[in-house]
Amino acid sequence: MSTTADMPFRASRYTSGAILLHWSIALFIFGLLASGFAMTRLLGDGTQLQFQVYQLHKSFGITVLVLTVARVLWRVFNPPPAEPDSVNALERTVSGLVHMAFYGLLVLIPLSGWFMITVSPVQLETVLFFRSWLPWPHLPGAESLPDEARRSITYATEWVHLVLAYAMAVLIGLHVAGAIKHQLSDGDFIERMSLAAGGDGPRAAYGQATTWLLTIVFAGAMVGGAAYARYGFPTETPRELAAVSPDQPAVLGSGAAIAPGVTPNFAAERAAPAPATDSAAWTVNAENSALTFTVDYSGTTVNGAFDTWTADILFDPDDLAASSVSVTIDTSSARVDSSDISRGNLTGNDGFATRAHDTARFVASTITAEGDGYIADGTLTIRGTEIAQQLPFTVTIEGDRAEAAGSLTLQRLDYDIGRNSDTTGDTLGLGVTVSFAIEATRAAAPTPTAEADTGPAPAWTVFTEESTVGYEFRFQNGRVSGTLPAFAVDLRFDEENLAGSSIIATLETDAVTLKEGGVSLNDVKGSNGLHAARHPEARFVASTITAGDDGTFVAEGTLSARGVSVPVTLPFSLEEVEGRTVATGRALLDRAAFGFGDGAGLSDGDLGPTVAVDLTIVAERPLAEETASQ
Repeated sequence: MSTTADMPFRASRYTSGAILLHWSIALFIFGLLASGFAMTRLLGDGTQLQFQVYQLHKSFGITVLVLTVARVLWRVFNPPPAEPDSVNALERTVSGLVHMAFYGLLVLIPLSGWFMITVSPVQLETVLFFRSWLPWPHLPGAESLPDEARRSITYATEWVHLVLAYAMAVLIGLHVAGAIKHQLSDGDFIERMSLAAGGDGPRAAYGQATTWLLTIVFAGAMVGGAAYARYGFPTETPRELAAVSPDQPAVLGSGAAIAPGVTPNFAAERAAPAPATDSAAWTVNAENSALTFTVDYSGTTVNGAFDTWTADILFDPDDLAASSVSVTIDTSSARVDSSDISRGNLTGNDGFATRAHDTARFVASTITAEGDGYIADGTLTIRGTEIAQQLPFTVTIEGDRAEAAGSLTLQRLDYDIGRNSDTTGDTLGLGVTVSFAIEATRAAAPTPTAEADTGPAPAWTVFTEESTVGYEFRFQNGRVSGTLPAFAVDLRFDEENLAGSSIIATLETDAVTLKEGGVSLNDVKGSNGLHAARHPEARFVASTITAGDDGTFVAEGTLSARGVSVPVTLPFSLEEVEGRTVATGRALLDRAAFGFGDGAGLSDGDLGPTVAVDLTIVAERPLAEETASQ
């Protein structure tokens, strides 16, 4: 019987698992080399075909990495068969070095590509083989890198990736040449890597369960982690996306809003117009309203929506001068019905950049009639860029119910959206159409008094540096207290014109302080507290102010915090001190209504049911001549 050392050489072939892994990896390596050459040398930049090949190239690379994990584990349990005596010592050494280099490159090339797509300014998510249920995560630690650093690192990594790819091509040539040489010298040498080989038969394999289990755990952990980062664990079935058309004024069951109330920036708030009459105030019905967008992608129309947005609407077709619109959008709530455009594309550095700019805002204080509809002239702020926009819309009012719809087309490059990935519009359209369809009900108006003025009350001068806003709540057996030192107040008040009086207070939640208590400032500002990172401002709007029997007053309005709007009553009193008026009041908030303490961190059982907010506002009444002029 012939042995492995006898001539002619009779191969003891590799195990079946090793053979399958060898040829599978080889097939994907050739696919990587071919797709890499095609997408960089043959296909036009920005074309749909180039994008698809690029995505396929990433899928091949990740597959090679996973298969290499399995191949290394398999080799640990199943060493290769002995080589024939005709292979001399130098050839054995060179062969060993080539195999070590192969394994190194099989790990380093996919890792360099993985690192490159992680740091790339484009921030495209990896979805294996165009299957949305097979996402692959980015490597951790690069989230805070600025775009300029990303570009520099990406350029260097591309060079390393290319050099390694060329090295792989050279090694493949050496490997094939060596195999052919030994096949000619030793007869059945190549058949050692063939399932149909004869010789002294296949070798028994060991460690099969361990190899495949660890490989599946590795791949499953990556896909599962990416899926969680991308989708979270949904508690309800995702709603079907549908575009909103201006001639479809209400889209039932579409993307939900949280209304009323907004979280504006201070500059815009100080420039806000005077409140209109109560009959012009509207409350959005969230469940019957939608804010959507459409964009062309590779020749097809892709639909998207914002799940979380708020709106303050003052509209009276007979008093357009006093009408206004303010809409704030949580850009991190954007979703899109596409297997090519992921949520990471929308919210990442080349999308809405939600880590730095988690809200977009449209504010319009000029509304004019045009034809059968209206135009709201205002500004739209996205990614910190504020641009004037005109929003055409239609309104249908029947009693205390209204339906409104409208749309406008934005140029995404004006807001630096998609600038890193496509500046030509060949793949991703340059225009993005944003549409809305809302249903609203008229806000309840107080019963007018005989002496009430029909116009708004005059504006007071508020001295914020002398005013304070504090909070207090029970925690375990003690009290927690602090202040909200950064705020702005628009106070319009007249005891003889309560119908025209109003209070608008905007507070910067990220500036909250902690005086005392058994919790940390991070607990107060964190996701289980004010959630200041996501909702940096809170807002109280009250247009209903009534007088009590004891000389006090009660402001009834809405407090918007953490993206939730809740009716709040604020009793307050006025006192004249050294020529100024000091208003003091306390509002008791139901913390559960805002979601305070519902998550991890603060234990619900340790917290009291209410949060007390104390206000001391120092203000100066308008002069008589100012009041007369208003």
